[in-house]
Amino acid sequence: MLASSPIIAVGAVLVALSSSVHAAGRVEVEQSQRPTCTVFANGNRTDDVPNILEAFSTCGNGGSVVFPERENFWIAARLNPVVRDVYIEWHGQWTMSDDLTYWRNNSYPIAFQNHAASFILTGDGIYIDGYGTGGIYGNGDAWYNAEKNVTPPGRPMPFVFWNVSNVTVKNFFVKQSPLWSLNIMNGTNMDFDNIYCKRDSDQCALWSELGTEH
Repeated sequence: MLASSPIIAVGAVLVALSSSVHAAGRVEVEQSQRPTCTVFANGNRTDDVPNILEAFSTCGNGGSVVFPERENFWIAARLNPVVRDVYIEWHGQWTMSDDLTYWRNNSYPIAFQNHAASFILTGDGIYIDGYGTGGIYGNGDAWYNAEKNVTPPGRPMPFVFWNVSNVTVKNFFVKQSPLWSLNIMNGTNMDFDNIYCKRDSDQCALWSELGTEH
């Protein structure tokens, strides 16, 4: 009996570690009347967009998509999910990759003022709650430092609503956006509450060119 106790303790540790590894870089689906997809980040600057798109495809039509708190999702490819009647529990953070060449060549073109977007959300009945911890980090410093006072076309906006209706967004942040933090292209019945947007940099000379958002 005495010899078995350490084995049980080690086994418990191994089970805990196994569960932690199992959760990383996955989409866990809870099937119910309204399905819920919980996305876990890959980590190590590995692109999380495929899992995010899988979650929206599975649960973005009459369900919920959850980004857990303290999860940091690496966004290395453009994405435009189309959703309907979806609740997005956005506790964690999306971080846009610092691959400037990719974004300049692959962002979605926005005809208005020759802009671009890395993430576009389209659909009806969209409810987003960031719970005060969730939002998007645009990795704007990579752009500010590379371009300084010269701004060529191709800087992407990190969050654009395009052809949307009946939208609520609250308790959400967008920090260090390469360009505008949020943009709406053809939206109706939209409500925003407690949205925090900010850009700053130690490269102070560039702000006469870029302006700031607080």
